[in-house]
Amino acid sequence: MANTRKKVDGTPQVVTANRLLEGDVVYLTASGGWTTEIGGAVVIQGDAAEAHRLAEAEQAVAERRVVGPYLMQVANDAEGPQPLSQRERIRARRGPTAGSTVGSTLRQAAVGS
Repeated sequence: MANTRKKVDGTPQVVTANRLLEGDVVYLTASGGWTTEIGGAVVIQGDAAEAHRLAEAEQAVAERRVVGPYLMQVANDAEGPQPLSQRERIRARRGPTAGSTVGSTLRQAAVGS
């Protein structure tokens, strides 16, 4: 079952999840597909639209295409949906929160350098 998270009435939202095989952050599109680009996400408002889109997401879970779908609050501006929370901004950016040296530092530690 989808985790709907706490929502604020009237706040635009998108459905987000993780792709099952790769673990990528994905967003539900208007056609019912999934995209890694938040700009391609369908923005929804209202209980009926939310229920419909979450049902679509649950079907994708049943088909083992995604895991953990939930509603994510966004601001819908001229550039498309923008995440409101810091957590979701990090997920949408698809990058590490630390510098790019983290991977090399961990590799060095693993080989004892």
